[in-house]
Amino acid sequence: MTDMSPMLRERLKTVGAAVTAAACVPAAFVCMALGVSAGWVAALPLLAALDLRGWRTWTGRWVLGALALALAAGLLSDNMVAAFACVALLHLFLLAALLSLRPGVKRLLTGAACALPFVAVAVLTVAGDVSPREEVGLFYGWLGLAAALWALSFAGQKKNPALTQGAALLAFSGWMFFLERYTAAPRAVMVLCVAGYYMALACAAFGARAPRRKHELPDGL
Repeated sequence: MTDMSPMLRERLKTVGAAVTAAACVPAAFVCMALGVSAGWVAALPLLAALDLRGWRTWTGRWVLGALALALAAGLLSDNMVAAFACVALLHLFLLAALLSLRPGVKRLLTGAACALPFVAVAVLTVAGDVSPREEVGLFYGWLGLAAALWALSFAGQKKNPALTQGAALLAFSGWMFFLERYTAAPRAVMVLCVAGYYMALACAAFGARAPRRKHELPDGL
């Protein structure tokens, strides 16, 4: 029993962090239903990443920065320019986290090929309806970041599945956001946008998990 205690504690801590991170999704929908701001909800995945000691690795540190920016974007939601700036930086921090996984050239090329269909579909469904025209740059700026996230999510999939899934979900959420903003999309699109965004934060939080150090491993491991 003594030998199992450290392992059991580690597993319980991991499960607790996962529940905390995943709680942001229903919490966001509850806030939407009540008509109150959901800006604080991004604090849940940030707390989970801290509980998983994400600061121990560079990947985790970039993820912690991204989650802090997500929280800032939520709290600054009344100021659209500031919120968009935080979200743009959030994308950049996740890109840095994915690059810290050091994917090989072959995987990067494969990821880039996998990103092409996503880019094509996003352009075909949204680009023609972007209005006012001053926002065209905003859309294509996001598209470039999303394409990079999509490509790197495929490139680093084996090294950190949770983080790469979070990156792909963030790109998907952005597509849903622009689809709802510029087209006559059904209400379900905004639901997918919100669900994808907070699921992305939850996955990223779990992707920040630091590997256990040798002295923390149970005997025999």
